[in-house]
Amino acid sequence: MKWQQGQDSPAAVHVVVLDPDEEAVAELTGFARAQSPGVSQATAVGAFPQATVGWFDRAAKDYRRTVADERCEVLSLLGDGAVGEDVRDGPAALAKIHRPELGLALINLPHGAAPGSDS
Repeated sequence: MKWQQGQDSPAAVHVVVLDPDEEAVAELTGFARAQSPGVSQATAVGAFPQATVGWFDRAAKDYRRTVADERCEVLSLLGDGAVGEDVRDGPAALAKIHRPELGLALINLPHGAAPGSDS
């Protein structure tokens, strides 16, 4: 893995390039935890010899996985990572709160917030 910090503020931005034999999600997760133990976001593109992709099934509170057992190109890989029950990083209005009933940390808007409002 090679990386370079591209921006320091208002939020740190890192450019990460993985080696062909590295497992992308594990490497990015480890990197994110080392750089920002509270919360992080990832945006990526790339190609893989095989991949497991999935979506979160809210009813099952687990991910549904599909294996692509051939070379594939990832056009968009997006994700958020949060550690802990009450993650505060960035504006208070965008604080992520762990929702045990869903098994996810989600943005928690203030009570009474209207669509398109700042509060």
